[in-house]
Amino acid sequence: MAAGVLAAEGCAGGLVRATDGRVAIMGRVDRTDPSRVRVGYPGVTFRVRFEGPSLAARFSCTTGASRIAVLVDGGAPRVLQLAAGESEVPLAEGLGPGPHVVDVVHRTETWQGIVGVRGFVVGPGAKLLPSEPRPARRLLLVGDSVTCGEAIDRAPDCRDAHAAAVTGNGYLSYGMLLGRALGAEVHLVCYGGRGLVRDWRGKTNVLTGPQLFDAALPIDGHPVPWNHADYTPDVVIVSLGTNDFNLDLGPLPEREPFAAPSAPATPPRKSSSPKERSSTTRRIPLARRRPCSATTSPRRCAARVTPGCAPSLRPTTPGTTATRTPRAPSTKRWPATSSPSSAPPPAGSWAG
Repeated sequence: MAAGVLAAEGCAGGLVRATDGRVAIMGRVDRTDPSRVRVGYPGVTFRVRFEGPSLAARFSCTTGASRIAVLVDGGAPRVLQLAAGESEVPLAEGLGPGPHVVDVVHRTETWQGIVGVRGFVVGPGAKLLPSEPRPARRLLLVGDSVTCGEAIDRAPDCRDAHAAAVTGNGYLSYGMLLGRALGAEVHLVCYGGRGLVRDWRGKTNVLTGPQLFDAALPIDGHPVPWNHADYTPDVVIVSLGTNDFNLDLGPLPEREPFAAPSAPATPPRKSSSPKERSSTTRRIPLARRRPCSATTSPRRCAARVTPGCAPSLRPTTPGTTATRTPRAPSTKRWPATSSPSSAPPPAGSWAG
C-alpha cells in the first residue's frame, strides 16, 4: 500500500513530498532528512497551490503539543493541534473547481515540539500547480518569546491559565504582521526564554542569540546548521536581552560576555542596494508610558502586572510578581489589501 502511494508522487492524486518544488516554504527548516522537512521556529509557512476538492497533509510531531494554523484561499486561520507521532490531517474539503491556495503556518515554538512535514495528499483527479513567485522583500527577525508570538491569544486578565502552546501564536507575531503589511517574506529566528549570553534561568549551556542565528533547527546540544546563502534579508530586526537581565536571578551579568568578539557567521559583504541600511530601535521607559484608562488602547496600556500572571506558565519566585506585562490578544486579522490611501502590497505577498 505504501509503495503504491509513493509511486503516485508528482502525479494527479497521491502524496506530494514537502521537498517538491511546487510546495513553497517560507522560514528556516531542516531538509537533511529526504523523507520530511522538519520545523522548529514559529511562523514557518508551507503554501500549496492546487486544483481539486480536498487537501490533506502528513505530519510527525515529537510532543503532541504543537499547533498549526490552516488558511484556505485566504480565509480565517483554523487552529489544529497535531498528535504525537505520525498522522494524516485533512486541511481542506469540499472545494469547488478552479485553483486553490492552502497555507499551513507553524504557530508554536521549538521547545513545545518539533514538527515534521512529510508531504501533502491531493484527492483523485486533483493536481498541484506551480508555486507563486517569491516576494521581492525579505525580513529576518531574531528574538525571544516576544518575537515568537507567545501569549498573543491569552485573555487580557490572564484568567485563562492555559499552556503556552495554546496561547502562543506565531501567525500573529509582530514580525509576521509586518511581513504581511509589506508583502515580504519573513524568517522568525526566536526561542522563548533565551537571551544574548544566557537564558531566563541564568543557564549559559543552552543556545543563545548568536547560536540561534546560525541554526536551522535550534536543538540544544545538536543544532542543525543554517546555510545563510539560502536567504539574504533586506532588513534584520533583533530584539534580545530581556532574559539576560531577569531580576529574579540576583546579580546582573557583567559587560564582558556581551562585548566579547565572535567570528561572523558569514563573511561581511558590501551593501549592493540603497535599501540595505542598518537601523536601531528605541525602548520607551515605563515611567514615560501613559497610564491605563477606559479610553487607552491595549497596545498603549502599561498596566500593572497581576500577581502570579505571566505571559507563560514558567514558574516565578514565590512572593514575587511576574516581570513582564501580558499583552492583550489581537482579534483583528491584518487586511489582505491596503487602504485606498496607501500603496497595495507587492505581488507575491504571503499575506493570509
